[in-house]
Amino acid sequence: MTVKHYVCKAVEVSAITIASTFLTYTAADIPYNTRPLILLATIMFIGYMQFMSTKLWTRIAYPLSLMSLGLLISRMVYGTIPNRYYIYVVLAYIVTAFLLYHALYRIITVFLGERKGLFHIVLEDIELDMIIYLVAITILTIWVYHLGAIQWWAGSLVIVSTWSLWFFVSRYMNKRVFSILLEGRVSPWGFTHPIEPEAEKTLLSIASLIVLVSLMIPLLFAYTHPLLVQRGFVPLALLGVFQAITCLLYLVAYVLIMHGAFVEEIARTDKRQVDIEGYKVFGGWRDISWFLNRSAGYYYRLKYLSALYMLFQGLEILSKRTGDKEIYYGDLYNVLRNGYKYILINKLLRYVDKQSLEKTLDAFKPENIWVIEADTSVLEKEPEETREFYKWIFSSTINLYAKLVDVPHEASSEWRKAIELTVNRLDHFIKTRIRDIGERASLEKIRVKLLDLLNKDHVEQSDLETILRRYSPTINMIRNYLVHGQLVKNAIVYRGSRDEFDRIMSQPYILYSLYTLIIAYTISRHPELLRRR
Repeated sequence: MTVKHYVCKAVEVSAITIASTFLTYTAADIPYNTRPLILLATIMFIGYMQFMSTKLWTRIAYPLSLMSLGLLISRMVYGTIPNRYYIYVVLAYIVTAFLLYHALYRIITVFLGERKGLFHIVLEDIELDMIIYLVAITILTIWVYHLGAIQWWAGSLVIVSTWSLWFFVSRYMNKRVFSILLEGRVSPWGFTHPIEPEAEKTLLSIASLIVLVSLMIPLLFAYTHPLLVQRGFVPLALLGVFQAITCLLYLVAYVLIMHGAFVEEIARTDKRQVDIEGYKVFGGWRDISWFLNRSAGYYYRLKYLSALYMLFQGLEILSKRTGDKEIYYGDLYNVLRNGYKYILINKLLRYVDKQSLEKTLDAFKPENIWVIEADTSVLEKEPEETREFYKWIFSSTINLYAKLVDVPHEASSEWRKAIELTVNRLDHFIKTRIRDIGERASLEKIRVKLLDLLNKDHVEQSDLETILRRYSPTINMIRNYLVHGQLVKNAIVYRGSRDEFDRIMSQPYILYSLYTLIIAYTISRHPELLRRR
């Protein structure tokens, strides 16, 4: 660190300390003997934030908020309890408030990017912080009730509500919010998944706005209303408000924490800390790890589409370099299924949304999602260019196949025209491009089948499947779909519907699950990606 850095730190600490001293000794209408206590607690908190935080606004807002809360508490409990216990009650309030501020700050670090790894520890620490806070506020509430500062019903309300709120949030709502965000729908609680390109900014804005506004609550109370005295219940209620804000932020941060914990656990080969935000997760080949590291960073920020783009690019290079065709050109459902097995075997299920993974696995079963295109097995002797052109010949039939489910009224009036167009294209293709007698005979059989369909009163998808090829998609095909959309020469359908497949692929939980399962499968086949070269 440079001299300039230390000078700026000294100026910052001095400015906050001077402001706190001025407000404590001039603006605050509190007993004189409590002012040194509040100022000392504020100065200690300033040092704590200077050591812990890298963000200027947190280093300023947190100490000023704690100081104002101390001033407010000292005013409101004055006269409600015996004088000999007064300073100790104020100190107990400040300590309890610090415990809550500590838990709140630990959550905020997830949004501010001050965490560089070990997210599963963050999750455990947040729960521990909140339990300690709940024990402290319970003891404090019982004490101030015993001293006559509050009535029994008020104390009971504080204890029951604070414990119930945290256990409701941490035992039920966290997983519930995870699923709601991934399903991309509005819930009775009003949560929706953020728009992907703005996800990171959205979460940071929500966190910053809520914290900044909430931290100013004590300032407003402490300096705007001189009659707020002898209100022993209000400080407890104010701590309850902060706890509710903490729980709200925890629900949103929980998703990020789980994403970070999953990447760390799946990439952990030793006790090395993984820096997801700095794109330092994977090693191995430099070009492949570059794409995989970017994908992990995007995944952590809930940018699932961008994460898949980077992952697929890395897998293409990995497949060519290692000769592992299965990882990029293999059956996608087998990849997803084996990725899920890897998660189960390595006990990573607590770091993912099980419901989303299982729904995605069910959706991508071969009987639900498949690719339909022209069968090029009859052209084995022809070059790739000829086979691709052959697929284009059947584009009108492929489009008809999808329309039979998506828009049946149009298909009923256009199916003859679509098949006739395919027959004409196939005739020209046989005459101008095919020289092999065996291939010409096979194509003639397909042409006859097409003509037989024209003699029917109507056609169904099963009729077209007799001349087309149906198979499970690969990672390569999903990548092409995400980049280009549905292609002319084939169609990826969900139970025969192209529109339904498009709808499914727009769901955040599908993109989330695809990335989660594919990256798990990748690590299971190529653990060398985790080693540094």
